[in-house]
Amino acid sequence: MPTAISCPTRLDAGLTHLITLSTGEKVANPRHERADRQRLARAQRELSRKDKGSKNRAKARLTVARVHARIGDRRRDTLHKLTTRLVRENDRDRGPGRAQHGQKPQPGPRITTTRYSGTRTTASRSRARR
Repeated sequence: MPTAISCPTRLDAGLTHLITLSTGEKVANPRHERADRQRLARAQRELSRKDKGSKNRAKARLTVARVHARIGDRRRDTLHKLTTRLVRENDRDRGPGRAQHGQKPQPGPRITTTRYSGTRTTASRSRARR
């Protein structure tokens, strides 16, 4: 079982690296981003050349949507893998008894959670569209 340390793990989001941890570790940006951006630019150029209302434009529009979905899926997957790794490395074991008592498990003392008042959650965004 890992021992707890006094200071929490801190993250710094940057331009040259995806994040830099307080331990000095730098996590590089995903290598697939550049290829995805080029693929998206090409699909959007092809879409812009199609006549409005044509079937070929509809097909090109679906291609652009597919590329956007792929980019989003890959970003989400990368961030999920990274955050899962960080939690597993920095969270203390709470023991088996918490779930049995119906209590919601809380993050360990080495993980700091910050909630900004100006952000909107996914659920509130979906309600705002209706």
